[in-house]
Amino acid sequence: MRDDGVAAMYRGYGPTVFAFGTFSGLYWVAYEALKKRVVSGDAEAPPPLLSLWCALGAGAAAAWATTPLDLAKLRQQVARGPSKPTFS
Repeated sequence: MRDDGVAAMYRGYGPTVFAFGTFSGLYWVAYEALKKRVVSGDAEAPPPLLSLWCALGAGAAAAWATTPLDLAKLRQQVARGPSKPTFS
């Protein structure tokens, strides 16, 4: 805070919102796709255990896909001083 002021408190906020939005979108798309595969007949929702497995699979897929965004966000948040973070 001494070097960058109040703006340092919000460093990485933009990438955080972007990563969270991307994760959420991918999660729901994957969850709905998995749910359609396990629901049989005219049922609207899978049984609780299958719903859990759909959620686990969707969460894992979304986390795997957005890990690079999380890393970029983290590097920007922990960067010190007025210099910009490097992503190498």
